[in-house]
Amino acid sequence: MNNMQHEENWTLPEATVSGSYAHGWDTSKRFFLELFILVIILSAAAIPMGIANEPSGFHSAGTAFLKLFGFAYWLLLYAAINYGVLCGFVRGARGETPEVNDIFKVTDNYVNVVLANLVTTVIIVIGFMALIIPGIYFACRLAFVPYLVVERKMDVVPALRESWDMSQGKAGTVFLMGLTAIPIALLGLLMCGVGILFSLVWIHTAFASLYVALAPVRETTISPEIPVPSVSDDSTREASDTQEVKEVKER
Repeated sequence: MNNMQHEENWTLPEATVSGSYAHGWDTSKRFFLELFILVIILSAAAIPMGIANEPSGFHSAGTAFLKLFGFAYWLLLYAAINYGVLCGFVRGARGETPEVNDIFKVTDNYVNVVLANLVTTVIIVIGFMALIIPGIYFACRLAFVPYLVVERKMDVVPALRESWDMSQGKAGTVFLMGLTAIPIALLGLLMCGVGILFSLVWIHTAFASLYVALAPVRETTISPEIPVPSVSDDSTREASDTQEVKEVKER
């Protein structure tokens, strides 16, 4: 990340529901245009997937192909766009200016983006099949996997473990944040439908704020190298000549 000009006057959010949504609100106001564009891109990217998954009254080879296309599109393209958009929201939550180019940061770790999306979805689905509650719990504990894969470029298994550790004692917070997002989204829908885009900006920044609160920037301390004084060839030659003169005089 390179746009650090805002971070000096930017405070870290509290790892609470109110703290995350308050910080998300401030972030949304400060970088609204950039974040709004990212939400529009993500919403547009979801259109082909919605068309492919539209219920049909009859089953045919064409319908099966459309369903297969929808799955492939979700797995290989939409997941990458979604993860890239989340990267932009993390930058905003850290006080940096989000950019549309943040979407393409997933290319550096694309394979792990696809695998992480698939693995977390399978785990959550299996959890929902086991009386729903385990699925909700898994979804809360693995909520930070997308951020870790994109921002830290982690592999799938380390990202799963890191998200599990980060959410230790915070699963209830993540769950309550999800519940809070429901009335915010409904309020956006009541605003002629278009308001849902504004709601999504706030919701995404709130979840990114929670991630930032639990995963602040890790500063690495680099020990300064002690420069070794170099002796030039001329100085060496001069010292050698002086030594030879002394030896001649002694003789």
